[in-house]
Amino acid sequence: MGIRVACFGVLCVGMAALLSGCASTASRGARVGAPPCRWHVQSVRPGTSDDLTGLSFPDTTHGWAVGGIDRPTIRATSNGGRSWHAQHARGTNGLSAVSFADERHGWAVGVHNLVLMTSDGGAHWTVQNPHLVRDGNLYGVWFVDDHHGWIVGSGGVIETTADGGRTWSAQQSGTSEDLESVQFTDRRHGWIQTDGEILRTADGGASWARSYTAPSRRSQTVAGETFLSPTLGWASGSQDDGTANHGVVSQTTNGGQRWTTHDITAFDDVRFGAIAFTDARHGWVAGYQGELFYTDDGGVSWAEHDPSTVGNRLYAIVFRDATHGWAVGETGTIIACTSVSPDDN
Repeated sequence: MGIRVACFGVLCVGMAALLSGCASTASRGARVGAPPCRWHVQSVRPGTSDDLTGLSFPDTTHGWAVGGIDRPTIRATSNGGRSWHAQHARGTNGLSAVSFADERHGWAVGVHNLVLMTSDGGAHWTVQNPHLVRDGNLYGVWFVDDHHGWIVGSGGVIETTADGGRTWSAQQSGTSEDLESVQFTDRRHGWIQTDGEILRTADGGASWARSYTAPSRRSQTVAGETFLSPTLGWASGSQDDGTANHGVVSQTTNGGQRWTTHDITAFDDVRFGAIAFTDARHGWVAGYQGELFYTDDGGVSWAEHDPSTVGNRLYAIVFRDATHGWAVGETGTIIACTSVSPDDN
């Protein structure tokens, strides 16, 4: 299909700006270059009709995708996604997210506080019990190494471990909202996304503070976040202007103390979800209908590069570098973005 390109006005957003507002400036005339990779469908045997909502690649060859509703659905690859195979875990609950610290040590979380752990690359999965007081769902998991990790879920639940999940301890999020995802760049610096906020910590989760709040919770949502370092990160979401939805991408260069938001109105009725960046300038964001958008200027300008699976929502995107990226979504969709050869141009 043809490529659509758009450049957008810029709105400065920080905690003070959320209360007082600030002026916007125009950004026009920029062009988005061709991405260094192209999207294609990957081979999954056996396939699945279950939605895949979680994705983890600790390197460019080993990856895991998880999902399911009434059972854990796990697909794994050891060749960069050229082929995927099923892994099996007992239980009657689906999975929401997965995090691997390396090619052997991984954790997956899901419905009814399900936590699964493997130390052999998924050949065997065992259940861990964080001993949560209330029944609920876990939506996010992140491990920075094979010992230190965090899980988040419904009702503001945060649990952390320093021994690979053998024991867990509660942290206070300061909210009763569902916590939808978590990411850490090291043992101290982390962020949690809700439907309308981002929380941040600089002390390993001993304390959490609001980093970003949507100006209007009724008209703007937060649907994705990604950080490359303790200071550099982005959040994605959508804004309802009363006639249609359009994408919103915010960037921070100081760990979330202040954000610059790009209000993206050029694409018709598009809501932004999962987001990933490979460096300070180059990144991808998915629309709710499976669209994919690429930027080469840090999120100010975007071009649409839809995969053949457009129409199936993509729930998670991971990039290890500019030419090794993957996304998963509805009805077992797995796609990859790999390098473009000279013959392809």
